Amino acid sequence: MLLKLLRFELGFHTRQNIFVVATLVYFLMGIVVTQGGPANTISNSPFAVTYLINIFTIGSVIVIALLAGVAILRDSEHKMDGIIFTTGLSRQDYVISRFGGLVLAAMAVLAAAALGLYVGRFMPWVDATEFRGYSVGPYLWALLFIGLPNVLVGCSVIFAAAALSRNSMATYLSGVLLYVLYFVGSIIGNSPLLAGSNLEASTNPELAALLEPYGLVAFMEQTRYWAVAQKNEAYAALEGMFFYNRVLWTGFALSLLALTYRFFDFRVLRKEGGKPKSILQAAFTPITYRPISPVPTGIARGWTSFLMQARMDLKTVVRGFPFYALMLLWTMLVLIMFKETLVNGEMGNPRQPLTHFLVAALIMPLQKIGSFVVIFFAAELLFIERSNKMDGILDATPISNLSLAGAKVLSASLVILILIGYSIVLGVGTQLFLDAPSINLALYASLFLRVGIPLLAMAVLCVCICNFFTNKYMGMALSFLVMVLFSGFSQVALMQHPMLQFAYIPAFSYSTMADTTYHAAFTNSLLVFWTGLAGVLLSFALRYWRRGPEKRPSAFSMSTRALAALSLFVLVTSGSYAAYQFHANQEYRTKKERIQYKADYERAYTTYEDQRAPTYSDMNLSVDIYPQERTYRVRGSLAFINNTDQPIEELLVGFSSLASKHQVDIDGATLLEQDPTFDHYLFRFNEPLLPGQRGQLETEVEVLRSAFMRRDGENFVLPNASYIEVDKVLPFFGFNENNLLQDPKNRAKYDLPPRSIYPSQDDHISEDGGWVNLDVTLSGQEGQELLMPGKLVRSWQEDGRHHASYRSKGLVRPRFAVAAGTYETRTAQADGVTVTAYYSKGQDGVVDALLQGAVDTLRYGSRVLVPYDDDELKIVAIPSFADRVAGTAYRNTIFEVENRIYQLEPKKGGNFNAYRGMAHEVGHQWWGHTVHPANAEGHSMIAEMLAVYTETVMSDEVYGMERRMEELKRRRDLYFYIRSFEEDVERPMYEVHYQPYIYYFKGAHVAYVLSQLMGRERVDQVLGQFAKTYRYPARPTADKLSKALISAAPEQYRDQVRELLEEVVTYNLRMISAKGTKEGTVLVAMQADRIVWDETGNATETAFTGPLELGFYKQGELIGSQMIDLKTGASQHEVFPPQGTDRVGLDPQMLRLDDDSDNNRISVTAL
Repeated sequence: MLLKLLRFELGFHTRQNIFVVATLVYFLMGIVVTQGGPANTISNSPFAVTYLINIFTIGSVIVIALLAGVAILRDSEHKMDGIIFTTGLSRQDYVISRFGGLVLAAMAVLAAAALGLYVGRFMPWVDATEFRGYSVGPYLWALLFIGLPNVLVGCSVIFAAAALSRNSMATYLSGVLLYVLYFVGSIIGNSPLLAGSNLEASTNPELAALLEPYGLVAFMEQTRYWAVAQKNEAYAALEGMFFYNRVLWTGFALSLLALTYRFFDFRVLRKEGGKPKSILQAAFTPITYRPISPVPTGIARGWTSFLMQARMDLKTVVRGFPFYALMLLWTMLVLIMFKETLVNGEMGNPRQPLTHFLVAALIMPLQKIGSFVVIFFAAELLFIERSNKMDGILDATPISNLSLAGAKVLSASLVILILIGYSIVLGVGTQLFLDAPSINLALYASLFLRVGIPLLAMAVLCVCICNFFTNKYMGMALSFLVMVLFSGFSQVALMQHPMLQFAYIPAFSYSTMADTTYHAAFTNSLLVFWTGLAGVLLSFALRYWRRGPEKRPSAFSMSTRALAALSLFVLVTSGSYAAYQFHANQEYRTKKERIQYKADYERAYTTYEDQRAPTYSDMNLSVDIYPQERTYRVRGSLAFINNTDQPIEELLVGFSSLASKHQVDIDGATLLEQDPTFDHYLFRFNEPLLPGQRGQLETEVEVLRSAFMRRDGENFVLPNASYIEVDKVLPFFGFNENNLLQDPKNRAKYDLPPRSIYPSQDDHISEDGGWVNLDVTLSGQEGQELLMPGKLVRSWQEDGRHHASYRSKGLVRPRFAVAAGTYETRTAQADGVTVTAYYSKGQDGVVDALLQGAVDTLRYGSRVLVPYDDDELKIVAIPSFADRVAGTAYRNTIFEVENRIYQLEPKKGGNFNAYRGMAHEVGHQWWGHTVHPANAEGHSMIAEMLAVYTETVMSDEVYGMERRMEELKRRRDLYFYIRSFEEDVERPMYEVHYQPYIYYFKGAHVAYVLSQLMGRERVDQVLGQFAKTYRYPARPTADKLSKALISAAPEQYRDQVRELLEEVVTYNLRMISAKGTKEGTVLVAMQADRIVWDETGNATETAFTGPLELGFYKQGELIGSQMIDLKTGASQHEVFPPQGTDRVGLDPQMLRLDDDSDNNRISVTAL
């Protein structure tokens, strides 16, 4: 009997249009994303397949909710439950068959996705080299251990809601509940799928792994440090938190099913309203005469009917347990998001409770979860009269289509507005509780527009789609499909152009200094545009509004015509304006077009790559900033010199695509060709420019940085604050390496030869020129400070504008930036150097730490390296739009980003981060400026790793070893995590190029180990001599620094220092057992492996032999250590620990790079 029922249920599902559509969509999406796994992994590897199947299961909640609505609620919706429950069918068979059919149908849809992933490799557009073998094992494993448990969870929750409530709204909200749980676990676990998640390990990985129902956080946590080779071959182990997650949620699903069976009432549910009256009572109930006022006519009647319909619909939505449960879960989600947002700031340091942090945290869940809620509710409200067989009566009333449709849209949208308003209350309450310095109510209120209008448009779209279906579940399914494939809420939208992504709004990027969002005008235009589109869609829906059994167009009423005309006018005018502004001053390219552009550039200009070119020697410029117009203009003369050993006959001059307008003229040269596609000019000198000969060019560049253009954190102009890296828009000579295709796959696709980013150290040719005398005059808005590197010569007011003149002290690198804004100042002195901090009002919490970091580092550098060669240092705050980095150092001027430095909590880590960051940036006054490394492999070892060493030394002196070790653990974790996704093969430190995870995070480990093995004094001596020997104009390569450090290391540590700098080596250290004896000794067993990574990224693992430190701990404190001489990788030793030792551990000082240091320690047990 049960098997027949299961077969019937499965057949019922497979005959539904929803099942067919969902299966087809999942299959096709599987084909499309077959190469959509993490970068640098084989596309059919166990890791990539598991990752993709997990994403499909997260999306399957929608499918399960729609299937459950059809299958579980069909009896009550069609009033067949009374008949079904009086047959010989048992409650057990009923529950199991309905649940089993739902699970089988959902698994069939998921299997279609897996089949699509497998079949996708055979498509002609797929790169076959990204696949290995034809095994179906990874797909079956993922379906069994990821797909099945996740489907069981989704089905059990939604089935329970549907079976126990027999209410479609409760069924949909149970699906939202699962997404809320997913968000909670993902936020705590820093899931990589969440926009805005940081790269650091979760502070509570166990809780996050258990809370997240789909196992993605647990899976990513287990594989966090897997190397690429391991991801391509290994399956996730059914152990640890991943195993517990699978067991926990599978057990939860089965337990919930048992509870559902226990409490399922196998009879028709009685409606609320108390005990029914008898027939006689009903017949003789007296009716009190009550006069009824006449129904108003015209607009008044339409308005009254609209309000009454909206009130009834809204009561349907917000009344009852499902809505209250949603609000309770939303409260939990929002508070957790606030906590994670404020606690995990820059490098794990807490942020101040400022409004824009909380608003940014709210936008993503409001958009993601809100879109599900609005589609569910809009569809349900549209069909509620049909479900209750009231549509015939309602359709016969004189209520207008506009009143009916408007009420449905308004009621669905009001749910979102309630969520937004409630979230704002939670945000304000959080700020009051944390004693926030200010509360920006206007910024909170903008959520009603930024989030509310796009979701209103989504509600209208759903109503429009569902109106053409008699089956509400098909209408929902198509609405969700449109949302996933074509909306701005989706991360997989097919359309790349922002105005072709339905309800798209630019990302929220707010600056307190600028007191605005970056794309404010573009956002406002799009909000008007989507409002107009919503009106047009609603007018279209009204034209074909379903009234009665016949499908025919309705007559356009006067109000509908007015709505259509007004909406169309708003749509066309706002859309035309936004599109014009978007395209007028920038050339929009799709991702494919950008790749093609770079390939075409390389083919067109590769012959100029090796062409000799002069270098700048003097810059005499004017930079005029116009904040209200969001433009700036650079004009002036640039002197250059031929520092090569050959005459130069032709010169290629180029401009950045940032320049809206540009022109250039070279004295003594003729323009041969101008290329507007690549912004290049080709000149021929009338007489060849001889070696040592000078020339001059005149240029003028105008740059527009409007709100409709792509955000550039290095070039932006706003009314209240601006930051411009001027050298990025100046003309450059020769081939533009920024236009090179770096991805090896794309280079092969476009038949371009392989190439390295930097020349090798052997091929590098020392450059004698390139530094300049800088003379710049700035002009800007009256009342704003104008700040840049160099010495302020004079400042004056003229023609209602502020002017300032700056000159460099001697030769400097041809790089400079300008900041304009309103600042407060604070100064300090460092042995004759004046340090001035420029900061925005109300952001002075960490200023003292910044000044102290600058003063201490200036003294250290001048004492240990070479004297600082200026009499001032400026520290300038810039808006958070530049948050790609925390700070940027120029000669005598450092720019620090407000949200990454100034808006941290001073007493909860902000001061430490400010001090550390300032020490790093001041370190660049020597490493990168005084010592300017060659543009070759290893450039970043000198310029960046030595700045990391500087910050390490300085923060140790002030904050101590304990704080440094916390920071070191964080950076080691980030190093191992990022390298597991890195597409480029890891290079040794002395060959590192643009791989920030190496020189920032591994660099912190290298700096620490060097100071531990060699002693800080000896390292300082080496660096001091290096700085004296190779200060500009020398251009040292990193191999010189590496050799100096190795030769200075003590003999016993020389190999380890060489390993740090010239090899890529990691370790796998772990304790196996530690058993105490009666004699007071401890028998320890350990395993130590050394892993060497070659230049192709392949690893060779060998047993580690040699001395290794074993630490002894008491209540978590290191109380002693002993060197163990390992003869083989796995070994046993008897050691003599200090009294009270309760744990032992390998490498207590963390001198070896070990991705899992948790297994390095073990408790001592009795023998």
